[in-house]
Amino acid sequence: MTAIDHATVRGITSATARCARQGAYKILGAHEDEEPVDVTVYHRRGHFFELLRAREYEETFGADNIERQRLVHWQAAGHTFAGATDIYVKPLKRIVEVVSAVGPTKEVYLRKIEQAAFYGVLDPEAESVHVDLLDPSKLAPAESIPVRITDDTRQEVERKIAAVAIAIESHGEDMPDRVCSHPREARHHLCPYASTCFAGHQEPEHVIDDDDTAVSVHLAFAMAERRKAAKAEYDHLDAAYRQATDRLAEHIPPGKTHVGPYTVTRSDVKGRETFRYSVAVAAGALDPAQVAAFVNIGEPHTRWKIEGDAA
Repeated sequence: MTAIDHATVRGITSATARCARQGAYKILGAHEDEEPVDVTVYHRRGHFFELLRAREYEETFGADNIERQRLVHWQAAGHTFAGATDIYVKPLKRIVEVVSAVGPTKEVYLRKIEQAAFYGVLDPEAESVHVDLLDPSKLAPAESIPVRITDDTRQEVERKIAAVAIAIESHGEDMPDRVCSHPREARHHLCPYASTCFAGHQEPEHVIDDDDTAVSVHLAFAMAERRKAAKAEYDHLDAAYRQATDRLAEHIPPGKTHVGPYTVTRSDVKGRETFRYSVAVAAGALDPAQVAAFVNIGEPHTRWKIEGDAA
């Protein structure tokens, strides 16, 4: 890894917020994997929606009261680094990080909350921090999630910065701990250093020569194929059924309606209310200890993927 070149160190703060090891790799100039096309598109889309959200804030508060790419500074091992927040709303003294996603996963929320909290700790003037989510498929009003900066938040930011400092001082010999357990997880953290971080990693492989096990695997494979075919047929029939009932909705009111030999009962059900527990905890809006009695944790399970060897 090369010496620090501040002219080329971009995105170091957001990388460090996601993973101190990722931030250290970026500072030290580690080799980056080629960025997948979908990740490139994700970044471009994010930039567009950041501009859109900034314009919406300008319409509410005035352009002079909105600051884009506001710089925050931090130090590690005698070096000063700068990160840029998406939006800063001056009258509210609020940092806003913008994320765009269709049906966002828990990882999307947590990644952006970590980044927003990191900036919130670094900016001495900010009094509040929000993550604004926009759905590109709907273009509905943004969902704004408040992020609470606690003592634990500050300690976590300090821990990451200290880990980065150790990596710099040791010239990469003493790196921060991984947040991934497998190279495939690097995508969830927008990390381009999977090859470097997991150099020499090999999937464990085993060979079992046992007739009973072979029969069990064959049966599981056959059931998996049948289940896959059944699901494909169900998805096709379900889509056709929904198209048919969508047409009914144009003519049949709620309640019972008699149509020829059929009695059709229409019941309109309101949208299901859900609660994103992990997101609320990460945003500092919920103390797990206080609600432990009301939380059901699912049983751990094992995922299987069974493939036939190519002939």
